[in-house]
Amino acid sequence: MEFTDAQGLKLKERAPGRVRILAGLAPVMVGAVVTWDSPLFGILSGPVLEVLDTSVTIFHPLTAVPCTIPNGWLR
Repeated sequence: MEFTDAQGLKLKERAPGRVRILAGLAPVMVGAVVTWDSPLFGILSGPVLEVLDTSVTIFHPLTAVPCTIPNGWLR
């Protein structure tokens, strides 16, 4: 099903663990700045260093080191 960002976030809050956000993401490219939802740090953005099959390596804005995150975290 498709929802606006606000609707999707509201539904996710109302049904924790049963709803996950799958965005119709454009293909991620090296050098692009992406935004993700980190379970530890919240919403973050950083440049893509490497694109893998099920994850991307980004430059983490808080730790200042490369970090591989799952595609499911991307917004």
